[in-house]
Amino acid sequence: MRTRGSHFFHFFWKHWPDCPFDVYLGTNHKDFSDPRVRLVKVGEDISWADNMINMLTTINSHYVLLFLDDYFIYECSSEKILMAFESFKNSMQSICS
Repeated sequence: MRTRGSHFFHFFWKHWPDCPFDVYLGTNHKDFSDPRVRLVKVGEDISWADNMINMLTTINSHYVLLFLDDYFIYECSSEKILMAFESFKNSMQSICS
């Protein structure tokens, strides 16, 4: 039986096989077996927001691109994502300086 995560990652890797980023899966307790995916287990459910904060504090990165498991991606381009990310960083620098 496929799990919700396996459906999500089936489409994720199918449509973005050259994803250049570290990929994480946040979960309370469940395991997920895919060598390309790093698990972040937060334990007992507190609230969606608290669980998200707990997950994000374990990821050593200034930026996180968040996907929710009930949205499937298609026709994803690393080049377009990286261009959008650079545009975002440039706009943040102009806003914050």
